[in-house]
Amino acid sequence: MDTPVEQLLKSMEELSSMVTSRIGEFEKNLPAAGTTSTNPTVKALTAEFYAFKNFVWKCLNLLKSQVELVVLRLDRIEMHSRRKVLLLHGVKEEANEDVVTKTIAVLSDHM
Repeated sequence: MDTPVEQLLKSMEELSSMVTSRIGEFEKNLPAAGTTSTNPTVKALTAEFYAFKNFVWKCLNLLKSQVELVVLRLDRIEMHSRRKVLLLHGVKEEANEDVVTKTIAVLSDHM
């Protein structure tokens, strides 16, 4: 199961790809309508579309950078909370064992 941070990153990627595809579809139709029409309203809409497109990309990039900062901050907080923890990898766990005694035995035998 994905963590909330992974879900957030996945949502950001989905949002970005959706916006890219929708803007791409709209842009395909825009040149055809803009070249056949001499109507100033169509030209104004074209200009507004490109301004809106730039605004959306700036917002998405800003949101993406903020999510990256949140992930970085969360990682720092997690690392700070673990700074006084000694992790021993490769030691088999047994049911109802005395962790302190087992740790002392492993450290005494192998160090």
